[in-house]
Amino acid sequence: EIERENILVQTMEGRRQKAREGKWNGGQAPFGYLLDSKNSTLIVNPEEAEIVRLIYAKYLEPDMMLNTVVGWMNENGYKRVVKGEDKVITSDFVSSVLGNPIYYGMIVYNRRTNSEEIKKNPKEIISVRGKHEAIISEEDWNLAQDKRKANAFRREKVIDPEHAHILSGILKCPCCGKSLYGNIAKAHSKDKKTRYYYYC
Repeated sequence: EIERENILVQTMEGRRQKAREGKWNGGQAPFGYLLDSKNSTLIVNPEEAEIVRLIYAKYLEPDMMLNTVVGWMNENGYKRVVKGEDKVITSDFVSSVLGNPIYYGMIVYNRRTNSEEIKKNPKEIISVRGKHEAIISEEDWNLAQDKRKANAFRREKVIDPEHAHILSGILKCPCCGKSLYGNIAKAHSKDKKTRYYYYC
């Protein structure tokens, strides 16, 4: 048991050291890259990288949201290859691309770890400039993160048991393609009317 623990500690330290050096520290290469296992570095996959650039370019257009990017790419025939099979572009895939700092040249180790130890000691998260080539600019990355934060806003729902919004989640926004949900604007002092509506 002690030996296993020692091996685990050494393995994890080896991964952290690779991260500090800006190298890829194991696992499958992210979409857009191929893995040079000999040097533990990532090499740009030109075809996949073009899709990554397109996702950022479309998302940063003023009228585009995540789901409209997904819809546009599928309507225009873009695919991603998974284990030799063509797969449609999904919202989860686009979201993961938009949220991965690897694409502007960063290696971030432990960024998805939810352990209490990491939360108490954020220094365990290693963020360094990688040895790999960036696919997008840092400026586009920052713009995309700002837009994602702005779009993460959610209104608090007001529930009226006497009025059901039966089309919630079924109706789609004509601008961004997201589902519409019902809400209620309580009676205003001017006209004393309660308004029921759907919002994006």
